[in-house]
Amino acid sequence: MRIIFRRSTQNQFTTIFTLWQDTVKATHSFLFPSDFNAIEQEVYSFLSKTPVTIAVNEHDVITGFMLLDHAHLEALFIHPDFHNLGIGRKTINHVLQKTPLSPFISQIYIPQGASILIKVYGQWNLQHIF
Repeated sequence: MRIIFRRSTQNQFTTIFTLWQDTVKATHSFLFPSDFNAIEQEVYSFLSKTPVTIAVNEHDVITGFMLLDHAHLEALFIHPDFHNLGIGRKTINHVLQKTPLSPFISQIYIPQGASILIKVYGQWNLQHIF
């Protein structure tokens, strides 16, 4: 699958927000509905005014998005329909080619069968977990 990365536009906000909702519901089973609702309101407000880097496939479908703050990866979400297709890996590799990431990633949620980004002796590596 060919993936292209570009900045989001305001008219893509609804699609990006829905992608966030679907991804969190599929991967964050530890959240109570009340927690999800509280977070959802904050994310809605944030995403409505913040451009993100989107990953689109050859059909121009948004498969995921990430948020970078200088060299710190703040968020990476891949829609569940596109899990296990290597899009997360392509996204991380795209970032690593452009910007060295900070050695600190604040939160990582790992769905079953996912990979995790780790730093070993100064080198970033993707490691398969399950």
